[in-house]
Amino acid sequence: MRACMKWGLRMPLKIKYTRKQISDFVLAFVLCYIGIGAVLYFCQRDFIYLPDRGEVKLSHTGALPVVVQTDDGLSLRGWYAAPKDGNPVAVYFHGNAGNAGSRDFAAIPFIRQGYGFLFAEYRGYGGNPGSPSEQGFYNDARAYINWLTTTAKVGPEKIILYGESIGTGPAVKMAEERSDFSGLILVSPYTSLVAVAQKLYPVFPAGLIVRDRYDNLSRIGGLDEDMPILLIHGRRDRTIPFAHAQELKAANDRIELVPVDAAGHNDIYMHGTDKKIVEFIKKLN
Repeated sequence: MRACMKWGLRMPLKIKYTRKQISDFVLAFVLCYIGIGAVLYFCQRDFIYLPDRGEVKLSHTGALPVVVQTDDGLSLRGWYAAPKDGNPVAVYFHGNAGNAGSRDFAAIPFIRQGYGFLFAEYRGYGGNPGSPSEQGFYNDARAYINWLTTTAKVGPEKIILYGESIGTGPAVKMAEERSDFSGLILVSPYTSLVAVAQKLYPVFPAGLIVRDRYDNLSRIGGLDEDMPILLIHGRRDRTIPFAHAQELKAANDRIELVPVDAAGHNDIYMHGTDKKIVEFIKKLN
């Protein structure tokens, strides 16, 4: 002790807490944890869906606006470029942010090749009424496919389901409901939204909190054996890690998995993704 005082050093003080102080701290921690969990539960769709509700303009792609009716009473506007010479049509479900107007880069390469392209714009996005949800997105997807087969007279054998990020959920769900589509394209897919949420909020039980689950992993293995599936995923994806693609591939070994070594989540289309998809579509013909 004297040596410490000689050199101007002080021994650390031992702080003692009373039982009440400890119990108050634990109570405050628990209340804070519950409060944050409640915010995540009741406001989760504000975190999941980030729509741009502004008007969509896609006429420069060659697509024209179309209106479809959902089973729960909504009129939605999407955009459609008809195919040439009986070519297939891609029904496109985009990611959780923005709207279809910011996804022209996904369509232009295919429209130039003579393929059809249907921007299946969601409820709550791009000027459409309603609020986004898992079941709502499924209703939207069914409405666009129904319009394509009944009004545009495109047979299911000419329809390719094409989902990106959160849009892979509706795409896989539609492939599960019908086995007669031409193919399925998944760009940056997840095993489930629960798994994504658990990674982002590891201290909370995502399985109990997340309501919109989009469980691709439980569905992918049961898809029709004759349906070709292309999966493209960036190895540097930190939003939906590449491990999700590997799990999906393990659940269905018929999946053609194309890793993109240099790509993350938001830049995957900067690494030749459109060329890989066009090659896949050409093999379907």
